[in-house]
Amino acid sequence: MEDKTIVTHQTLTSFEEVLPEGQFVKVHKTFIIAKDKTTLIEGNLIHILQHKIPVEKMYKLNINKLLK
Repeated sequence: MEDKTIVTHQTLTSFEEVLPEGQFVKVHKTFIIAKDKTTLIEGNLIHILQHKIPVEKMYKLNINKLLK
């Protein structure tokens, strides 16, 4: 969400299962991002508006999905 945080007891995996395929990418164990909201990819950070989302090494390959 652009300006809010959601606190839930659900796992990110459960969210991945219901989010539209191809529109969202997991980039960190605690972050799933919307591909169309990404404004800049800079090293191990993804910028979405004023937020900087870290990219974990194990999800680095998912960055290729952002570039497609």
